[in-house]
This record gives sequence, C-alpha cells and structure tokens, in this order.
Amino acid sequence: MAKYPTIKAVFDRRHFATTEKLGTVEIYVSYSGKHFFYNTGVRLFINQWNIKKNVCRGYDTAADDNNIIRSLIGMISEKTEMPWKAGNFSIDNLRHSIKQKSEDSDPIQWIAEQVELLDRREGTKRHYRRLVDRLKKCHLFNNWGDFNYTNIKKFDNIIRKTGIMQSSIHNY
Repeated sequence: MAKYPTIKAVFDRRHFATTEKLGTVEIYVSYSGKHFFYNTGVRLFINQWNIKKNVCRGYDTAADDNNIIRSLIGMISEKTEMPWKAGNFSIDNLRHSIKQKSEDSDPIQWIAEQVELLDRREGTKRHYRRLVDRLKKCHLFNNWGDFNYTNIKKFDNIIRKTGIMQSSIHNY
C-alpha cells in the first residue's frame, strides 16, 4: 500500500515575514511527488511562529489561530482518508474537493464571515464590509454559481452608477 499523504502546517514558505511584515501560514499536502498549499488565512510576524512546534505563539489571538490551523488540517485529513483507503486518492481530486463550494450555501454570508476572520486594520475591514453590503443589495449573487462573468459585469455597472471612485470600483 502506498504511503499516506503528508499534511502539515508551514509558515512563510516564500520568506516574506519579518518583525514588521506578515507571513502566511499554509497547509502543505503532498503525495506521490505532487503537492499543493492551502492558505489558512492566518498571517503572522516571524516572531509569532514557533518553528519547532509549528504553532502560533506570543499574541492575544494565538490560540484562536492555532484552532483555525488545526481544524483545517483536520478537514483536509478527513477529505483524504476515505479516498486513500479506497485506493483512488490524488492531489488533484483533493484540491478540487477542498475548493468546491456547495451550491446551497450562501456566498455573501460566507464572504462576510471571512471578512471578520481577517487580521486586518479596522479601516480595511470597514471597506470590505461595504463591499459585502453592496453585494447583498444588488441581489445578483444568491449562490456560488451566480459568480459568473455576466453577473460580475452587471455588478460593475451597478456600482459605477452610484458615484463610487474608480479606485474603489477596481478594489471591488
């Protein structure tokens, strides 16, 4: 039987983090010479990561961030186990399984939840919340399948008519 896939947290694989610049925590998955990285959304300074234990440390929300990382590793492990036992596991299938969104879930609610999880300044979060409000008011995006070129173009036309500055439209 083939070796079980490797699943672990890695910090700052691109070597961006310093004491003043944030780095990203990602989940690394490898199997049979293929691999991919899954972004956890957790961003840290270099002195906030314990290299030996692969955990966040030394700041107020470290325990919450560690829980996020552990739950994502658990979710990926769950999606890995059944196909691996059945002998039809592949990195491509796992990647597709993880990124696949349910058509029944509310995308606007999911986006709003992700905004609150971000480790950003309050002004940035306020800007994102405004975007979420505009997405709700346009009534174009009721499920994940509605995020298509036609609806995005309609949304672009709607926000252009409201007098928003070009830089904000570009960010949206």
